[in-house]
Order: sequence, then structure tokens, then C-alpha cells
Amino acid sequence: MKSVILNVLTIVITYVLFPILVFQGKYVRSRTPILPAAGGSETGFFSGTGNPIYLLAIGESSIAGVGALSQEDALVGQTAFELNRCTGHAVIWHAKGRNGYTAEDVRKEIVPGMADIKADIVLIGLGVNDVLSVHGTRRWVRDLERLVASIRSMLGDVPVLLAGVPHLSYFPSLPQPLRTALGLRSRMLDYAAIRFAYTLENVAHCPTPPGEGNCFSTDKFHPGPSGYNSWGFLLAGCLSEMLNLEWTCSTSRPGKCSAKPQTGLWAFFKTGKS
Repeated sequence: MKSVILNVLTIVITYVLFPILVFQGKYVRSRTPILPAAGGSETGFFSGTGNPIYLLAIGESSIAGVGALSQEDALVGQTAFELNRCTGHAVIWHAKGRNGYTAEDVRKEIVPGMADIKADIVLIGLGVNDVLSVHGTRRWVRDLERLVASIRSMLGDVPVLLAGVPHLSYFPSLPQPLRTALGLRSRMLDYAAIRFAYTLENVAHCPTPPGEGNCFSTDKFHPGPSGYNSWGFLLAGCLSEMLNLEWTCSTSRPGKCSAKPQTGLWAFFKTGKS
């Protein structure tokens, strides 16, 4: 019922405010600086005990690390760092992200080049560009389903973790009412992703934390290093649960951009069918 109400509310607001939203969207595009993807190698390694964990991350600008200077300070590097720090396991990570990509773009442009990459688990970071492209939930779920199928045809029956769609209602660069309208659309796609994750074995969803102003980069649209660290901490917790690894850190991460992953919440979004 909650998702139905959200869908109806989103459609109504978009329809009623459409001319204003279009104008504000063009204004934001013209005023938002274009930041490059994070520099450095798209691969990295953190030493630890036992067999290494091979982490492959694919997706949009968050996976590309837009808003951070290096991949080590961006989402995938920070996720791997926290996974290593809080489990003790060695982690070998690969980041395959492109700015502006939708779920369909990733399937067509990134997945075909993954044949030679070893992965114990795949992290998918998508949703913002599908929101901005005004993709509905039916297309979003269809594209996610095709993406997961393509990944598994390439890498085998690998576990897949869906990072939650970022909450656009917190993005400082977006004026009202555009921020509310896009925020509703992002929640709508995120709820659809949660439901989708429950339809497949070994697929899970990990909630994305809401961001505050100090979590963002200079463009006020992409996360900065502190935002990526907090988000990576949450993703590392979800990854450890999917891989059945012992988590030795606290369930909260203090800092300028704090994150509090709750074990019960992770359990609610557990792998497999409910």
C-alpha cells in the first residue's frame, strides 16, 4: 500500500508541476559544474587474512567516483577498505562505473567487458540517472532483471548486492519543488528495487543513507569523500552479511557524515526470497 500511494503521489506531483520542473531541471544542469570521475586505477587491493574477497562494482557516477580525487577515496575503494577493516579479509576490488549511465547502459556497455574479471560478489550502484531519465518502475525493474541475468551469464551464479537508489530529496543542488519531485521518484524506484531483490535468489538490497550538506562534493550533487566513506561502511556491512563474514566493527561509524548500519535492518533485506 505504501508503494502504491508513493507511485500515485509521484505521478500527480510530476503532472501538476511539470512546466516548473522542466524549467528548474534546465537551470540546475546549466549551473552544476561537471566533475570528472575519480583518478587512479579502477582496481585495488587491501591485504588481510584468509582467501581474498573479489569485489566487482558496476554502475553510474557513484561507482566511477565522481566527487572524489581518487578511487581509493571514492565509493568502491571505501567499501573495500571498510570490508577489509571490519572483517580482516583481504579484498581485491574493481570499479566499473560511468557518469550518466542508466541500468540499460551498464548492461550494454560495461557488462560485455567483464569476462576476464574474477568476482565473488557484484555490487550494483544505479538509479539516479534512471530517475533523471523519468524511467518508470516497470522499465526500471525490467532493466535490473536483464542486468542481473547478463552478469550471471558472464560470471556464473554470483551474489549480487543492489545499492539503494540515492535519496534525491537530500541533494543540495536541487531547488524546490524539483527536489521533492525527484526525491519521490527516487524513493519509488528504490521500493521497486527492494521488491525485485526478493524475487531472485542471492540478490539483496542495501539501503543508501540520506546525505547532509557536508556529505556532498563541490557540485552539491555527488558525494564527497566523507559521504563515500559513510556509504561504503553501510555497503561493507551488507556485503559481509551476504558473504557470511564475521563483522568485528561497531554498528555505527562516527564522523562528519555519520552512518549507523543496523543489523536488524540488514537482516530484513537478507539475501534470497523472503
